[in-house]
Amino acid sequence: MLDIALLTAAIETPLFFLFGFKKFRYLIFFAGINIVSNLLLNGFLDQIDFEWWILIVSEIFVVILEFSLCTYFIEPSRKLFRTIVATNLASLILGLIIFY
Repeated sequence: MLDIALLTAAIETPLFFLFGFKKFRYLIFFAGINIVSNLLLNGFLDQIDFEWWILIVSEIFVVILEFSLCTYFIEPSRKLFRTIVATNLASLILGLIIFY
């Protein structure tokens, strides 16, 4: 599971940078949040029978969690929220292409 979490961080963190969040501490914090939330998500999904709706609802919770945690270091904004949605959507799509 750690390999998938690191892959997700490797996808999402550069996108986070490209969306304009370029401070080193933002990137490190975002990568850390990303790894933890991915481990939680995949740990949960490994325990249940796969259903698409559960994946989508789980991803929504991940976006809310990541946004909430990011606001401790980055001022909350629509840009931050849209960036987190976009990075998670990108890694979700890429993950589905790679693993399914």
